[in-house]
Amino acid sequence: MPVVATNTAANSALRFLNYNSSQASSSVSKLASGSRIVKASDDAAGLAIGTRLKADVTSLTQAGINASQGASVVQVADGGLGRISDVLQRMKALAAQSLSGVPTDTERGFIDAEYQELKSEITDIALTTRFNGQSLLDGAAATADYFVGT
Repeated sequence: MPVVATNTAANSALRFLNYNSSQASSSVSKLASGSRIVKASDDAAGLAIGTRLKADVTSLTQAGINASQGASVVQVADGGLGRISDVLQRMKALAAQSLSGVPTDTERGFIDAEYQELKSEITDIALTTRFNGQSLLDGAAATADYFVGT
């Protein structure tokens, strides 16, 4: 009759070896991913919170980019408007000079020619002030939306 011997110490050692191997594998997986939570069974609540926080960070990062882009649009438009303001001041000075009664008719003709050229320059500035290919001062785009909230 065959005799079957059981080595309880070896079985116990094998069970602990398997358990420790599983724990080591889990730890290596966490270390490799750089995360305390690799799968939902590690910490379901923590995973849900972590996922929501990652989404919030992504959203806030994009909001920052959008705010920067909006500020850039305003700076470009402000530059164009500043140039138009300078032209308008020169036009005002020419109008006052023309009405002063000192210039001759020929001089008034030169003043008017410069005035008309300045009007054309305002139109050019309005048509060429652009951000990412979009005209800012020609009246074509009434609004631009930049989402910066969460």
